[in-house]
Amino acid sequence: FTLSELYIKLTKRWREDPNSSDRALRIKDYEELGGVAGALTRRATEEYDNLVREFGETSGKAYQTTMRRVMLRMVTIEGGGVARRRVPESELVYPDSEENKRVVQVSDQLVKARLLVKGQETGEPYVEPAHDFLVRGWDKLQGWIKQEQEDLALQQRLTPAANDWSIGKGGLWTREVERLARLEKALESSDNNWLNQRETEFVTESKKQRLDELKEAERQRDEAIQGQIGALSSLSEARMLTNDQLGALFAGVKAGVQLKQAPQLTEKLGVQVEQALQQVVYGTQEKNRLEGNTDPIYDVCFSPDGKTIATANWDKTIKIWGIDGTLLKTLEGHTDQVNTVAYCRNSNLLASGSSDKTVKLWRTHDGALIKSFQG
Repeated sequence: FTLSELYIKLTKRWREDPNSSDRALRIKDYEELGGVAGALTRRATEEYDNLVREFGETSGKAYQTTMRRVMLRMVTIEGGGVARRRVPESELVYPDSEENKRVVQVSDQLVKARLLVKGQETGEPYVEPAHDFLVRGWDKLQGWIKQEQEDLALQQRLTPAANDWSIGKGGLWTREVERLARLEKALESSDNNWLNQRETEFVTESKKQRLDELKEAERQRDEAIQGQIGALSSLSEARMLTNDQLGALFAGVKAGVQLKQAPQLTEKLGVQVEQALQQVVYGTQEKNRLEGNTDPIYDVCFSPDGKTIATANWDKTIKIWGIDGTLLKTLEGHTDQVNTVAYCRNSNLLASGSSDKTVKLWRTHDGALIKSFQG
């Protein structure tokens, strides 16, 4: 390339002086070209600028964008440095037919200018920069690389993944959420869609499969929630039948809460949940349920201050409960079933009557037996 540029300078001297017979390639001309690197990068800039002059302002800008896209595909970033990359011609096929025409014209023009080289190995035609100086020393290309560094890094991962997928050796990117989001943004861009035909198909299929997987996961989740809501509604109805009114109410309300958190299931389960809730809301009379006795209860008494409840039990005990259902104390001392209990007016004392033929007097705050009455 550089020898050709030197020869062009020599022929220029011949045109300026028809009588000249000088056939020497001069070191001064070589230095003016900037050596090999300077000659390459100067010509690259000329070819880039000539696109506007050749195709006009509007079309020329499109050709310049194409040249930028083609050149960026021919670089690879390794260990912080930049090197030239051999690109299969199949990688320079894009979804847009107009872009493909521009790619062919730009590539041919750069090959003609000896900036790119075409070749073929193992049946696959390729194109690559003529020299590393072009990718390392051309200031315009270095500026593009700096601007597109993130996209180039993504492209270096995407291209082999798409190539492997196209021949059945690799899978789609259904788990690469962040990368897919960036690639979708590039696909939707009107001026910076750098994805080729194969990469576009890869990203489109990855997006489609990811949506299918999300829909299937959502369907399975809905089925699980539907089963839970249905079971709670059935449980609510069953507990009403066994007179467990509070249990029925809790199950019905829980089903309603779950349905509210999954509104997409309202059409399927709304009527069932509504019926269960109506049944328990209008049919429940209980306010609380004190559970813990294993034997029958013969008598129940509220304390005058309304803070506790005493029960007389078949198991020979008296139990004192908080009104929230907490078992506070169990009073033991009778030798037979307890039949009746009664608080005194200030709630400090409790009397109990038993089949053991005694009445016992208890202190409520600590459960102490004060006295037994016999007779």
